[in-house]
Amino acid sequence: MKDTVTTTGSAGTGAPVPAAVVAVVSWLLAVAAVVVFVAARPALDSDQLFFLVDVVGAAVYGTVAGVILARRIHAVPILLAVASIGVGVAAMSYSWTQLALVRPELPVGFLGPLQNTTWIPGTLALFLVVPWLVRDRPADPAVRAGIGVGVLTIAWFFWARTFTDIADIWFVGPVVAVGFLTSGHVEWRRRHASAGERSGTGWLALGSALMTASYIPLAVPDVPWMLTPLLHLATQAFYVYGDGVDPARAVRILGRHFAGADSPDLLLGELAAGIGTALRLESVEVRRGGDVIARWGTATGPVEEVPVGNGDATLAVTAPPGESLGARSRRALTELATVVDAGLVVLRSAEDLENARRRLTEVRLEERRTIRRELHDGLGPSLAGVRLGLQGARNLVTTDPDAAAGLVDELLRELDRQVDGVRELSRSLLPPVLDELGLTAALDELVITHARAGFRVDLRSDLPAGMSGPIAWAAYGIASEAVINARRHSGADECTVRVAAEGDVLALDIVDDGRGLATDARIGVGTQSMRERAREVGGTVGIEPGDPCGVVVRARLPWSES
Repeated sequence: MKDTVTTTGSAGTGAPVPAAVVAVVSWLLAVAAVVVFVAARPALDSDQLFFLVDVVGAAVYGTVAGVILARRIHAVPILLAVASIGVGVAAMSYSWTQLALVRPELPVGFLGPLQNTTWIPGTLALFLVVPWLVRDRPADPAVRAGIGVGVLTIAWFFWARTFTDIADIWFVGPVVAVGFLTSGHVEWRRRHASAGERSGTGWLALGSALMTASYIPLAVPDVPWMLTPLLHLATQAFYVYGDGVDPARAVRILGRHFAGADSPDLLLGELAAGIGTALRLESVEVRRGGDVIARWGTATGPVEEVPVGNGDATLAVTAPPGESLGARSRRALTELATVVDAGLVVLRSAEDLENARRRLTEVRLEERRTIRRELHDGLGPSLAGVRLGLQGARNLVTTDPDAAAGLVDELLRELDRQVDGVRELSRSLLPPVLDELGLTAALDELVITHARAGFRVDLRSDLPAGMSGPIAWAAYGIASEAVINARRHSGADECTVRVAAEGDVLALDIVDDGRGLATDARIGVGTQSMRERAREVGGTVGIEPGDPCGVVVRARLPWSES
């Protein structure tokens, strides 16, 4: 809430430690949810707008609750803290369940349902209870009755939505009715209260009305459901800032722009528009690394910048012609920068996800090209030669049986070489034993396969039997590619594969004592494939000269025995 809106009750000293805990926990939940979401790499779609709302809400409400709670202990910052932690837990629950879809070995347990429940008490309290508490005089009977009705409405919504299967209208309807009653009461106060008490109530009434309206699509089929999360994002700016002018115009602008937002880029732009409208600015730009990534309005006057996040981005604004930004506006911009930072986190996550997908696609395409070349340039011509050789043997079988027999023996040896080549190629694409018996068994089979071709692999492993899953797949792919490279290019007769669990890291080293790295060596598809496999699971691969000779491939992959 804005500073000039006081809250009912006796003012007391603040609680800096609980305030810091609330802010830190809320931000940790928001950041952790985004990190887990990126690790899950789900397909981005409009359904994840609710996840975006929860992440931004945890950051915004947690920050505001921390600031107010540090100044005074009161029900308003406590409810804001409940809201921030509730939506943070809901965001974490959603992202964890998405990660569990791609990593079935991860437990979900009680965490899964939390995305549908923990947000309810605090979020509904923001517009059903908090507006009754924001006042500078003791609560009268009407206010106490409004608070009681709000609490009962929240309890009914939670119970009906969580434990019954009744139609949405029966628990959403009371929320909408009580919400509009609450915002109407705040608007009545704005029109009839003293000048001091009216300060900020206009935006409070508007924010409450918008938050209330955002629940209508949940019960009315013909209303686009996307309005619910989009209006939630819009109202977060109103709950941070206070008084303004022409709220009807702000509603029209926000409604028009938010209705078309369907990507992180557009949402960031609409957030800039919401800030510009709320603070009556001429223009708002979100800049990152010297580039403008979101813009609202056109700047004609002096630009003032507010750092965002760790300083790699800024919020650049201009006041309307003939006006200047006051201390109150600058303070509001600093507070709103946290909202922009949360939007940038989501945008960066989406960009990282897209870049990872593009790199993965490029590596997979190159792998397919390699397989096609092996089949077209190696196996294909060899089989054609075998066919011609068989035809020749057939012609000689009656006239020169010994020559025919010698030719057949040579053809058999050629077929053996091609069979080994096909097996080597297929096993480099992950063998069935990896899924059936685990990484150690797959590496044992890799040793046997190369031994048949005359190349010795000294395997040293202390891993538990049966280890499978994405980390095992990545480790096998890296080991297989590195051993093939050593066999083909090192000039050595053997190499060593060491694999061990070192704390929370799976350490994989492939060492040969061959001729080493060529000075003009270029990164090929094999090296790219190893690095991409490691990157897919959050690990790294390094290739360096051995001591005193040869090559060492070091892979470090995240690992947990549980």
